[in-house]
Amino acid sequence: MKYNGILLSGKKIATLTLATALSMPLFAAEFITIGTGGVTGTYYPTGGAICRLVNQYKKETKIRCSVESTGGSVYNVNTIKNGELDFGTVQSDVVYQAYNGIKQFEGNRIEKIRSVMAIYPELFTFVARKDANINDIMDVKGKRINLGNPGSGNEATALALFDVLGIKKSDLAFAGALKAAEMPDGIRDNKIDGYFYMVGHPTANIKDASNSVDVKIVPIKGPKIDAFVKANPYFA
Repeated sequence: MKYNGILLSGKKIATLTLATALSMPLFAAEFITIGTGGVTGTYYPTGGAICRLVNQYKKETKIRCSVESTGGSVYNVNTIKNGELDFGTVQSDVVYQAYNGIKQFEGNRIEKIRSVMAIYPELFTFVARKDANINDIMDVKGKRINLGNPGSGNEATALALFDVLGIKKSDLAFAGALKAAEMPDGIRDNKIDGYFYMVGHPTANIKDASNSVDVKIVPIKGPKIDAFVKANPYFA
């Protein structure tokens, strides 16, 4: 089985960042935890790689690093705010929105959050079954589409995109809330026709989805998308 199609153009990306709370007493604690995402995505192995590097110097620094699989960007930001995580891998748009108190963070501004470093660019990707007859983003109407689990940057970005395109969740035959690790099974078992995923490439997630069913990557493009990216510079 295979997957093919077109990814988003290079300008339609978010940057994965490592975020932390400004008030965190860095290097004062013996243990630090990095919140990531689903185990089949790229956040989890990225967090693991960072922890392995940190732990190489644990004798000198007295710091031990551990990685935790979580619900994703929005969950990580809120959990950092609550002091339950020290660091988190977070989409750049979510960090921007949290700091400025907009979108899903309206009335809940997190002023003390900071980006520690940019890690890699992410592409907002739309994966669909070939037999679902989805060739354009507007073809989602009447289809079973997974938007992302609640509290994930994936869901937040998908809903922001829908708003720009005039698509409502009620336009879908089914609006899924599967976690990233569950999406390949959902598409293979014909429970969903497609899913959105903000992810760095290559990713085992899409390869896994294509192992037993033909899938394609549907292009997300057009004047409205270009205007959306221009109006939201954290996607560029």
